[in-house]
Amino acid sequence: MPAMAVIRSATGRSASTLEFPERIGRISPGYRSRFILTKHDPLASVANLHRGKTIVFDGAAVECPDDLNTDGL
Repeated sequence: MPAMAVIRSATGRSASTLEFPERIGRISPGYRSRFILTKHDPLASVANLHRGKTIVFDGAAVECPDDLNTDGL
C-alpha cells in the first residue's frame, strides 16, 4: 500500500468513515488540532513516523524523541 494511502486511512478518511461526532481528522477551522510534525518524510517511508517528532493533541505539543519506547501503545 502506498505511504499516502496508509496515512489517509489513519487520519481524515477514517474519521469520516467512522462518523466520529467530534471534528477531527482535518487541519481546518473548527476542527481539533491533532497532528504530527516531523523532519522526516513519511511519504518516503511510513516507518519515518516512528522517528523523532512533535505530536500536537488538542493544542498541547509533546516532543517525542527517536528512542521513545512505544511498545504497548
